[in-house]
Amino acid sequence: MPLPPPPPPPEPPGLVESAPPALTLREIGRWDSGRPGVSAAEVPAWTSDGLGLLVTDAERGLRLLDASDPAAPREAALYEAPGVNSVAVSGGRIAAAIAGGDPAGPGRLVVLDAELRPVAEAATGVGPDMVAAGPDGSWLTADEGQPAAGVDPPGGLTRVAPDAGEAGVVRLPARPGGIRSGASGGGPETLEPEYVAVSADGSFACVALQENNAVAFFDLQEDRFTDVVGLGLLERSAPGAGFDASDRDGGVRIHRWPVSAMPQPDAVALRTVGGRTFLLTANEGETRDASGGDPFTDATRVADLPLDTDAFPEAAWLKQDDTLGRLEVVRPGAHPAVDPDGDGDADRLVAFGGRSVSVFEVLGAPGSRELALRWNSGDLFERLAAERAPGSFNAGTRAADSRSEKRGPEPEGLVLGEVGGRVHAFVGLERSHAVVALDVTDPLAPTLSGSVFAGVADRAPEGLAFLPAGRSPTGGPLLAVAYEATGTLVIYAIGEN
Repeated sequence: MPLPPPPPPPEPPGLVESAPPALTLREIGRWDSGRPGVSAAEVPAWTSDGLGLLVTDAERGLRLLDASDPAAPREAALYEAPGVNSVAVSGGRIAAAIAGGDPAGPGRLVVLDAELRPVAEAATGVGPDMVAAGPDGSWLTADEGQPAAGVDPPGGLTRVAPDAGEAGVVRLPARPGGIRSGASGGGPETLEPEYVAVSADGSFACVALQENNAVAFFDLQEDRFTDVVGLGLLERSAPGAGFDASDRDGGVRIHRWPVSAMPQPDAVALRTVGGRTFLLTANEGETRDASGGDPFTDATRVADLPLDTDAFPEAAWLKQDDTLGRLEVVRPGAHPAVDPDGDGDADRLVAFGGRSVSVFEVLGAPGSRELALRWNSGDLFERLAAERAPGSFNAGTRAADSRSEKRGPEPEGLVLGEVGGRVHAFVGLERSHAVVALDVTDPLAPTLSGSVFAGVADRAPEGLAFLPAGRSPTGGPLLAVAYEATGTLVIYAIGEN
């Protein structure tokens, strides 16, 4: 006789949006590329004077929008660069990270002036996925090195001098034990940088290794990686940590399940409070890129996975389509926790992505860094979507609930901003078409401070850019959000209640 489904988890304390919320996000302006479905608006950045908006277009290049009137942004210039992945601004200069035509070859970083005229250019590692400004006017690119065409190039970080006069590619060290590598082996080529965050004092950078469920620490004084630290697993059987595991369970069913989840952040941010440094992570999740074919593919479904009968006596029930059967999980050999005894079956179910935001404290000195989990948002994002926009619940570009068996709402973008003396983390939920604000003034006790669900006009928020009140043409803080699936960019005015 099949076991009954587990009971819904109790609602965790302290994560209920107040009425009214602390913040409001009100759309005041928008720009439409007119080209949905081709990543025509992915990553935004405000110009140094706060009067312009930059936005990447993967097919055409980098656009500059005149946003001096945020209610009516209009295109002012285009730097043609197919393959542009990211943009950053520092000291009046603009840097664009651009992937090369050869998926296993180097990319490039182009430095531009305020009118998008190229000033200098430097080579980077393979697949520069993100660019960040360094503390001294230099630029840092996260060179992902994803597998393609049967080749798995090495990942790394490129540090480029302010005007691209000098560049150096720094390879990641060999993968330490316990770090997820994917199914192709354990060498440094399996480490895939995704995002870069620089510490407030400019002494180090954190590089998110999304597919590897880890973070690398880069010493900015010595130009070297000092540590690679795994992010561990989140237990989805704990109270307040449930999730919807199936797209064929008849709708929203947020339950606790015997599943562990790798956080696997995309965007990360660093925040220092009272001498303590915290890493905030948007736990989107990602499989190893299947475009390279075996042995790079590392995902399977619970229904297709041999389960250890001692660990999972209810295996037959768990493999049903309306329970865990369709959930995408790591296959044995691609994570050390799945099959620790090496007998070919799964002793633990490990899913991709935490569907949440985490706060880790950074501990130790370079060479002995550690990360301690201090807070996680649990099932907040899925509950919030179910309550406020059920049509967008784990939807992606299809019907509601259609992404539940993969990575759910997929928190992807994350940016910090100060509003009225309090610090908030603005998080884009790619598959729920939402932006959620968390008050992280106290990183040990974040609270939900606001949310906005975009609906059908704006889908798949990819990147976010915060503009503080002191630089804003309106005199109030603004948030720009690029929606990848619809090719739109929306400017929200942030208000306090």
